[in-house]
Amino acid sequence: MQIAQSIKENITILHCAEMLGLHPVQRRGNKLSWTLKEHDSLVINLDSNGQQRFIWNSQRMYGSVIDFYMAMTATSFPQAMQALGNVLKDKSIPAWDTIRKNEQQQYHSVENTPQEFQLLNKSEQGYKRIFAYLCKTRGIHSQLVSELVSAEQVYQDTQGNAVFVGYNPQTNRAEYANVRGTLTGKQYRGDVLGSKKAVGFHFGLYTENPPKKLFVCESPIDAMSVASILMNYNRPIDKYGFLSLGGTSTAALEFHIKQNPQIDTIYLCQDNDDAGNYSRRKADEKLRELGFEGKIVDKPPTQKDFNEDLLKLQDLKQVIHQTNLQQISQTSALNISQ
Repeated sequence: MQIAQSIKENITILHCAEMLGLHPVQRRGNKLSWTLKEHDSLVINLDSNGQQRFIWNSQRMYGSVIDFYMAMTATSFPQAMQALGNVLKDKSIPAWDTIRKNEQQQYHSVENTPQEFQLLNKSEQGYKRIFAYLCKTRGIHSQLVSELVSAEQVYQDTQGNAVFVGYNPQTNRAEYANVRGTLTGKQYRGDVLGSKKAVGFHFGLYTENPPKKLFVCESPIDAMSVASILMNYNRPIDKYGFLSLGGTSTAALEFHIKQNPQIDTIYLCQDNDDAGNYSRRKADEKLRELGFEGKIVDKPPTQKDFNEDLLKLQDLKQVIHQTNLQQISQTSALNISQ
């Protein structure tokens, strides 16, 4: 494909990232390598021959600028080709030669120092966009969103993104934040640079009456989806804790299980795909390694993730609104009878 080759040769992944509204990239190490502030596990490389590619370890994605656009916007190959084809008409696109030359000149003059964690600036225009995205697009229960916003665990930044904040129970300080784009064409997501993966995003875990049951999910939206499903069934959620791993790492699970010895049941709700299946196995192994003596329940979603389960259930409720809610609930893996 001549157009595809032209796109790969003339549009840099760095330019594509900035075009999509992502925050400035950071150079890593002593070679032509960058990472994004929103995605610290995503690395953009340029070799000595000018060949570019990205590797997103946490999502197990890699490839060219076309693959990068598809990953960041959740679009199909034809849609990505059309969008990037239009970008080719822009004569102001910076060339790799210019980027390579500028970076090489800075190799020994710029230190690659660790980034200090800092929350993104809050919007002064209110939280209308994230409420629309979380409640209408994602189907999250509005009461839950309101409670988390009031607790300063969810807010809207100046770019209109949804920011999910994780507090370290040992310091009572925000030490983790996950960002999620709210626009259809800019569905980027990732941790704020400097976030402590072990802290993660969690809610309902540190209360006056600590819960004995814990739901473990990959993303903040999945954790909120599990809580929303329970709320839609009129199940009280105050006896449960909810934890997002921020991907498939078990660091947050290991940290919080040590802080909560009262937990006696853990539901592993990672995604229903290869990465999620692997994460559940690793989580189970880690819990046994830590000497956890409670009940470990493998609870994958019926769809790809629990947000898809939530949306599917809401669709069914609209179509079959006269059907008993208990019958509808059987379409979700979250039928907690264990």
